[in-house]
Amino acid sequence: MIDRGASAAFATLVATDVTVADHAELAVAAASVARVQAFVDHAKVQISRRTRQLADEGDRSSELVLLDEGRLSGRDGRQNGERDRVCETLPEFESALAAGDCTGGHLDALAHHTKDLSDDERADLRDVVDDLIGHATTDPVGLFDRKPRGSSTAFARCTAPGRTLMSSIDSARPLG
Repeated sequence: MIDRGASAAFATLVATDVTVADHAELAVAAASVARVQAFVDHAKVQISRRTRQLADEGDRSSELVLLDEGRLSGRDGRQNGERDRVCETLPEFESALAAGDCTGGHLDALAHHTKDLSDDERADLRDVVDDLIGHATTDPVGLFDRKPRGSSTAFARCTAPGRTLMSSIDSARPLG
């Protein structure tokens, strides 16, 4: 795995005594936690993907490695599979996760809002991926998931009867 700042972030966490930290130190610690967590979330996506590949090749021995050795719940295992689906559909999100620019929570929001899309609607996501990445790298998960702004509005509307994802995104964009 490529270390894109996770080691430095981890070292910062180890060196910080959060029990006596001031606001600035807590902010640095929180940013470090986010970077390390993104690294871990990306590792779990890669492990999930590799276990699926091995199973497809006939080796099912690693299928439950995240549950057994990783001590995850079945729900967590399914969540990692959904995150992998998002990363395969939108590889830019895997890159953003690997770089610590977004979180597993952003991938969870995308997975939730795209799980029932048709293949055509899923392909439409490619047209707005830069907008989605822009929101994911600046907005906390709750805002990315809920706030009716730009392409994020598409999440709330993409399953409305008779609406395609693109028509939802187009209607959400400001004119001008």
